[in-house]
Amino acid sequence: MLLSTLSVLFAFLSAALWFYSTSSISVEKEYQRREKLAEPGTSPSKVTVALIDNGKEYDLIATLIHQAKWNKWAAFATALAIVLQALASVI
Repeated sequence: MLLSTLSVLFAFLSAALWFYSTSSISVEKEYQRREKLAEPGTSPSKVTVALIDNGKEYDLIATLIHQAKWNKWAAFATALAIVLQALASVI
């Protein structure tokens, strides 16, 4: 029973992570992040590749990095859910 419950919880977690991974990073948000990380007295580079959707600009590279990171965690949670479900079935 515990393994099945944990499996369901990790399945929900993976769904939430995959949903979060679909969000896009705005050009302005990415520029502000780069500005915080830039060395004092320097200015961060502007976005070189932008994706325009409904009149809003999104940083394509930052979005892809964001999505890859969160997709990795979602895949891990899915794999764990499957392993737990398999163990619950065996027992």
